[in-house]
Parts: sequence; structure tokens; C-alpha cells
Amino acid sequence: MGLPNYINEETDGVKFDTLNRICEVLDCEIQDIIEFIKDEK
Repeated sequence: MGLPNYINEETDGVKFDTLNRICEVLDCEIQDIIEFIKDEK
């Protein structure tokens, strides 16, 4: 699964390894790329 799938919201999950690699490439922390939004259900 490539990065475009994540960008276009065509996936229902992200592996921790993928998040780690994204953070390494962007030289950022996980909270810089992820925001938790509570489900209103």
C-alpha cells in the first residue's frame, strides 16, 4: 500500500512501521502528523 492510499483516505489503518518511516523522512514527531478526533457515536 502506497502513500497515495493514505493521502486519499483509501485505507482503514496505518501500520506503526509506516508511521515510523514517515516521521523519520519528515524529521518530525508522531503528534505532528496525527490528530485524534473522538468519535461522536
